[in-house]
Amino acid sequence: NKVYRYGNSNYIGQKYLAYNEYFNNKEIKENIDKISMQYNKYFDNIDSYFYFVTNSRAINFNEISTGENVYFSYLKEKFDFKSDFLKVNSFEEYKDYFYETDHHWNYKGSYQAYKDIINLMLPSEELIVPVGTTTFDIYFHGSYARKVSIYKNKEKFTVYDYELPPFETYVNGADA
Repeated sequence: NKVYRYGNSNYIGQKYLAYNEYFNNKEIKENIDKISMQYNKYFDNIDSYFYFVTNSRAINFNEISTGENVYFSYLKEKFDFKSDFLKVNSFEEYKDYFYETDHHWNYKGSYQAYKDIINLMLPSEELIVPVGTTTFDIYFHGSYARKVSIYKNKEKFTVYDYELPPFETYVNGADA
């Protein structure tokens, strides 16, 4: 499934999918075009937001660019929404944001996305800042590792700790 290890690191990812490789499939491009026309028609007067997760399939680590990802650029061109994306400017930064064995963000990546999304949707909103971290005594083996049965990576599961301000939770408009 085009899963591979990056150089001498413990990071496992999927092969970069080049723009022309992806969009050579005429059906994919036509589907995106059709969906965007419907979306723009029915959501014309509604504020819409899109956040693109830059993962290993979207990064060519041989030519990292600080510009927009080509898929993200195409979607922005077709859809009428406010948008942003997770900026990954180096392999070191990628390693900071993602799990070694998975395509999901770790605690640092998810916090960066939270900051980007709040800034996109509510730019004057005060961010909630972590006050520490907790690392659990369990190992995380992500989907890439399970796909190829590599379990030697010993990455422990870490989360940020927060002191949340007072808040109320509602379910279907009623207090929970």
